Amino acid sequence: MACSSKNRSEGAARFFLSRLPIVAVLLWCASMPLSAHEVTLSTGDRLLLAEYRAIGRPQAPMLVATSPAQTGAVSKALQKWGAQIVSRRDAIGYLYAFVPLHAIGAMTTLKGIEAVQVAVLPVRAGAGCSIGSGGTAAS
Repeated sequence: MACSSKNRSEGAARFFLSRLPIVAVLLWCASMPLSAHEVTLSTGDRLLLAEYRAIGRPQAPMLVATSPAQTGAVSKALQKWGAQIVSRRDAIGYLYAFVPLHAIGAMTTLKGIEAVQVAVLPVRAGAGCSIGSGGTAAS
């Protein structure tokens, strides 16, 4: 029994129409703007923060991009949460800070922050190679 092209096109139309509500919802959600006061951490940054927690570090070095007019306010708010500001450039809206791990979630909702990123990889004890006698790497 050969399937006619009419049956195939009707089946395709039914298939598409049955999924139309899902497509409409996805398009609607994609068109909604994100909150202006919330930034998200990348998957890589979330993994690095999990590693900082796993090795017992109380804080993580963070690069913070702010609107230049908000750098001072963001710096003060981070310091209230226990962050140590290492470097601050008001003219370009830049902060480098050691932020307590418990404050990073709240930091992403702080007004004035445009982007955040974990600055460096955590250093684990014993992760490097050992230098044996004679200055060669031990195997």
